[in-house]
Parts: sequence; C-alpha cells; structure tokens
Amino acid sequence: MRASWSALHASFTRVLNRTSSETEYKVMGLAHSELAAFPTIASLMEHQRESTADPTSRFGVIRALVAAAQSDQSHRSTAQVMVIVALWPGLDAVFWRLARGFPSAHHDLAAEMIGRLGEAILTVNLEKVTAVAGTLLRNLERDIRRALIEDRVHAEASRPIDEPAIASAVAEAIADKAGDAPDLADHLVGISRKDALLLTRVFLLGETHEEAGRALGLGSSASRKRVQRAVQKLRSRQKKPPALSHLGPPVGL
Repeated sequence: MRASWSALHASFTRVLNRTSSETEYKVMGLAHSELAAFPTIASLMEHQRESTADPTSRFGVIRALVAAAQSDQSHRSTAQVMVIVALWPGLDAVFWRLARGFPSAHHDLAAEMIGRLGEAILTVNLEKVTAVAGTLLRNLERDIRRALIEDRVHAEASRPIDEPAIASAVAEAIADKAGDAPDLADHLVGISRKDALLLTRVFLLGETHEEAGRALGLGSSASRKRVQRAVQKLRSRQKKPPALSHLGPPVGL
C-alpha cells in the first residue's frame, strides 16, 4: 500500500515536470499575482513545503491555484494537479489515518481520496471559504471517514453484528471528542438500545443531534439530552462490561 501511494505521488510529479505543464503555469502566473512570484512549478512547490514561509503567502498560492483549476482555461487540469501535489503532506497524513482506521478499505482508499479531492477542488466556493487548504483536507477526511463507517455499519447489518467492534468505535469517537480514555468501549453495552443507536449516529456517522433524533423518532432537544445522559452513564461504569447478548443489530442505520 505504501508503494502504491508513493507511486501515485510520483505520477503527479511527473505530470508537473512536463514542459507543457511549465508553459501552462506561466499563463497562470499572468492571471494570478500570487503565482507570478515563483518562476517555476518546482520553486512554487518548494515554497509550499518550506515551514518558515509566510502562511499568508502559502494560503494565497492555494487559493490562486484552486481559482485557476475552476476556470475555463486550458491550464485548469495542470492547476488541479498542482493543488493536489501542494496539499500532499496534509493529504498523506489523512491517508494514513484512514488506512489505519479502516485497513480493509486500503485498496480503494487512494483512488477514493484523489477522486473526491479533485471534485472538491472544482466545486469549493472560494467566496465563502477562507482557509482553502484546511477546508479541503478536513472535508475530505470527514466525508471519507463517514462513508467508510456507513459502509461498515450497513455491511454488519446483513449478518450477526460484531457488538464489541461497534462499541469500540463509538467509544473511540466519544473519547476523541470528550478527552476520555478509550476503555469506554467496555461500557457501551448495557445502555438502552435507542441510546446506543443515538451514540452510533452522532459519534460514528457524524450526524447532528437533530438528524439522529429524527431518524429515531425524537426531537432535537430530547436527542441531545439522551446523548448527554448516555455519555455520563458510560463514564460512570465499572470496567467489567455486562453481557452482550441482549443487544441486537442496530437496525435503521
């Protein structure tokens, strides 16, 4: 997997090393002053990687490249590839976080990430977004993580559910948000079925309290209160979990 991911980066770099890409980049520089300061693609990428570079300048470069990618000019594809390569350090971190969390999905992960990022570059609203790079990467990780979790939950629904795995995933999400220890996984069982489903929807699938409550026949306020009570109950449990047999598969997800 590491080799294929590195090979993908190498293929994008080769595209940018073409003479035609440099020619198109010079045209971009005429339209975007943020790019004109860098005579070559390589010098721009070096600037983006430099930790001491002015953050405002780096943000401006990404914004200009995204604007070029969204244009109707012939250089739009080159600009799109430049955005991907410029964001690669952050993209690499997202890739390995997702690969560790969802090892069974690693074969399709690289293509999914590049496909989604490419689409996001073309559709992000530059008038409403300030931190373009951060927004692209955060949204990418959130959307893919949510999709992978949904796939896992739906797959589990078709066979006897792996309750400890669901408990662990919910507890890790709660711990990530609340700063608690991950041994909350031991205590997810034993709460009511509806509360377990609420926690799954809010912390695993990333739904709002209103969305999760509506799916389970609850109002937004009632859903929020039940989630708060369930989390408090989890925190107060002893480490030894109760029997798992009473929890059935989480239908309705």
